[in-house]
Amino acid sequence: MPNLGQYAFLPWMRQGFASEIIETDHLGQGSGGPLERARIPVSIAVNQNRIQQEVHITGPGDILGLNPDAILRTEPRSGVRDFEANFLAYLEFYEEDFPWRYTPARPATVDPMDPASQRLRPWLALVVAKEGEVTLKSLPERLPFITVANEHFDAVFPPHDELWAWAHVSIHGALDLGGQDLDQRLTELLGQQPDLGISRLLCPRKLEKNAAYSAFLVPTFETGRLAGLGEDPTAAPAQQAAWAQGQGTPGSQRPNTFPVYYQWSFRTGNLGDFETLASLLKSYGL
Repeated sequence: MPNLGQYAFLPWMRQGFASEIIETDHLGQGSGGPLERARIPVSIAVNQNRIQQEVHITGPGDILGLNPDAILRTEPRSGVRDFEANFLAYLEFYEEDFPWRYTPARPATVDPMDPASQRLRPWLALVVAKEGEVTLKSLPERLPFITVANEHFDAVFPPHDELWAWAHVSIHGALDLGGQDLDQRLTELLGQQPDLGISRLLCPRKLEKNAAYSAFLVPTFETGRLAGLGEDPTAAPAQQAAWAQGQGTPGSQRPNTFPVYYQWSFRTGNLGDFETLASLLKSYGL
């Protein structure tokens, strides 16, 4: 039997300074916390005196654009006209930690007895809109933005408290820890072979056959939404979700409007997907 490919999947990844953030992700189910940015405790020794301070770090409200080169590929490709409707649209980043790099929180542990139950929202989300559900506009020297009518909002935007489930890290190969800590093993593995890992954002929307769609990469947090629209994010709590199903956006000068970091369009086909092929099967008596 030929050797089968092996893959390891991780629900999130953090590197560097962001790993020291104080606040735990409330996963869209809470409120409060610091405004605009997450905090990290810092201790510095100066002339035998130790100074302790909390510093605020870069967050979604500081991001005003995205280099398209950060995106490795999209599925489907832009312009495809026969995408299988029972597949999910997604995009991939070369950098494994990119979807969580600016998330203003540390992972939440859902089950204290299970370390694998940690969850962390990405600071970006992928949404897919059917033709006619959103209006796309552009302004000079600003990000393009979409406006979504109330009647289409819940079809386009997934539940805000489930976004942690639609992003992951994919490692090509078995992730054998060999007694090492997971973070230590990942750092070692990717340091030796940096092309082994990618990160992926998926859109959970179930597509319809023979329909035109556009996919949009938008901010997950309200600070990112406001900043991308040219509004002031300083009064928004750092962890406030950019939307809530059934409610739309919390209410700013432009409700139900979202900046777009990246976009592409495609169509689904009418034939060829697994569901269609399965429906053609017929049973014959023996």
